[in-house]
Amino acid sequence: MKKKGMVREYIEAFAVAIVLALLIRTFVVQAFKIPSGSMEDTLLVGDHILVNKFMYGSGYRTRT
Repeated sequence: MKKKGMVREYIEAFAVAIVLALLIRTFVVQAFKIPSGSMEDTLLVGDHILVNKFMYGSGYRTRT
């Protein structure tokens, strides 16, 4: 049985990491930065928040 080259292993690991990161960002959690003062009573301009998309949905709902 032939062993994989070290470069190929790194490329495969990097590709898996990118795919997982994109899936997690799309369907699980996403980071946002507050750009304006419209929510100033609770969030300040420049604050960073993480949004749990399981709680609020990923935005891919169908209309009924």
